[in-house]
Amino acid sequence: MPLTPSIEAADLGPDHLVLSYFSLGTQPFDVRCAAAGAAGFDAIGLLHRDYVSLVHEQGRSAKDLIDAAAEHGLRVVEVEAAQGWSAATPPDSHRGRVDQCLEMAEAFGARHIMAVGTFSGTLEDAVTGFGDLCDRAADHGASVGLEPIPGYEVCDIATAREIVERSGRPNAGLCIDTWHLERGGYWEQLEALPGELVTSIQLNDGPLEPEHDDYIEDCIWNRRLCGEGEFDIDRFVQTLDLIGSSAPYSVEIISTRLQQEDPFVVARQIADTSRRAIADARAAFGN
Repeated sequence: MPLTPSIEAADLGPDHLVLSYFSLGTQPFDVRCAAAGAAGFDAIGLLHRDYVSLVHEQGRSAKDLIDAAAEHGLRVVEVEAAQGWSAATPPDSHRGRVDQCLEMAEAFGARHIMAVGTFSGTLEDAVTGFGDLCDRAADHGASVGLEPIPGYEVCDIATAREIVERSGRPNAGLCIDTWHLERGGYWEQLEALPGELVTSIQLNDGPLEPEHDDYIEDCIWNRRLCGEGEFDIDRFVQTLDLIGSSAPYSVEIISTRLQQEDPFVVARQIADTSRRAIADARAAFGN
């Protein structure tokens, strides 16, 4: 008989931890659930590609996945990642991914959908398309977090904020990732961001200087456990608290080294180091 997760998706807040899909992305779904539950995570995320494989190719039902997560006291609350949401995106290019993410949001009662910070066409096309994505997500009770990524069209918080605010949707917000914040250097933009616009947070650590010439490959190979890198996690947590963010922390530590280790050990390390980093940051600030 599946256990009933004690926390509703809508009730997750800054004291809760979500295990991002990519932290154990090379592991099967059931292993990720078991490892996350054993490590004390409150919820997990799921990638659209994994969902398609599990449901549309392997024949597992969404209910089966929900029950598998519930056995470990978890919910699937984070859907990754909507791409091709711009109004200028051709119908045969990435639009299917948006539909899959919306299908997942409905199936799991997800808290939010992540939207990748790249788009086709003009900024106006982006605003129109993002607003439409938010409307469709709202039909399933989900918010949408637009993630700024250096080198993409949505390259910083300021650009993401403009799209979100111009869309005018109440369920529109941003995803703030420690890696992109540090590498992009847009701390002042975060400090000026209203906390209610933070839909989701991705926590990780890493080196300040790139270890690989390609930005994306660097960020999917070389992330570190909190406390093992050079990122200013104290400032990150304290700033989010100061601006009044109420989003949960989704820990996204993508590392080729950690992928070779026992997923149960890795999940425990991720949970313990993340909770300690958040607690230390708040203690240093007097919270």
